[in-house]
Formats: sequence, structure tokens, C-alpha cells
Amino acid sequence: MSIVPALGANALLRRGQGQDAAQQLANVERAAAQIALIAAELPAHQFVITHGNGPQAGLLARELQADVLLIATDVPALDQDWGLPSQRALDDVSTAQLRAMRFAAGSMAPKVAAACDFVELTGRRAVIGSLDQTEAMLRGDGGTQITGVIRRVTHTENDP
Repeated sequence: MSIVPALGANALLRRGQGQDAAQQLANVERAAAQIALIAAELPAHQFVITHGNGPQAGLLARELQADVLLIATDVPALDQDWGLPSQRALDDVSTAQLRAMRFAAGSMAPKVAAACDFVELTGRRAVIGSLDQTEAMLRGDGGTQITGVIRRVTHTENDP
């Protein structure tokens, strides 16, 4: 399986953390450890790790004919209606459903656009979620799983 893990700045420097070199190094080590877990568990994988998780990651994944575009960030999943009382984490969603939702321009919107473009142009799967759950994301039971199949939008169990 060919996988393109895309690590943006928010996967490497989490919200509320100091921006000192020691914290960034610790986060890079955490990122490397998570990627190593996947590589060790499933050695048949081909990895191309990219920094940035917007359009360039989706383009790279398409050009490499990746089976999965894995976008690692600092949140467990995409949230529908982020910041509103109706906020809900999305488990499984289609590209059409995602494109009908609104996401912050400088935050999740580029990730969603890259994932949707990848899925629509390849017919393959993309997933957006926390760096800490990359193994579950690849198995299909973590993060927001994005496909071209329209389905009932599902939310995580622990949502209010």
C-alpha cells in the first residue's frame, strides 16, 4: 500500500504550546514515532512523508498514485459547525457532503480541499485526524474517513 502522510505545522506544534525549539523537537520526535509505528506494523507500505497538508500534499499523493492520503493534524477529526453549539466530529463522510460544509480558510479548508480532490480524482480514500491516531486512521476506524460514497454522516460517540 502506498501512503502519503502529510504533516502540517499544527501536527508538529500544537495549539497552546510554546514555540521554543525544545517543544518543536519533542513534537517532531512524536511524529516520527507515530509514522514508525505504521511502518513497523505494516512493512509493505511505501511512504512519502510531506510537510504541509494542503493542495501540495493532495497533488503529491495523486502523482505518486497513493492508496491513501493521510492528513495528520492536532485534532481527532474534522468538526462540522466548529465553534458553534451544534459542533460535531465527523467519522465518515463523502466529498460531496464535505464540500457542502464550511471550514476555516487558514485551517481546515485547505486540508478538506486536498482530501476531496484526492478522493474525487483517484477514487481512493483520504483521512484527516490526529497524529496520535495514525494507525487507527489507516485501519479506517480513526479520524474523519473521506470517500466518494455519499452516506449518512456519522459522528463520534462522545459528542454532546
